[in-house]
Amino acid sequence: GMPLNVGRKQRVVSPPMKRALRGRDKCCRFPGCDRHHRLFHEGGFSIQANHNDEWYFRNAAGKILQ
Repeated sequence: GMPLNVGRKQRVVSPPMKRALRGRDKCCRFPGCDRHHRLFHEGGFSIQANHNDEWYFRNAAGKILQ
């Protein structure tokens, strides 16, 4: 009776989405990113936009990263 999580183990970005993000952002926006994107998804981080449409990140404890 308990549902199973049968979703993907890893997030996969499609080539068109990757091109669009590179065109818009030029690089990863995560503070101090050295391309370890898996850590973002598995580490409990979140990304949100403020009222000026500027993006910011929070860690798993809710602290805003700079």
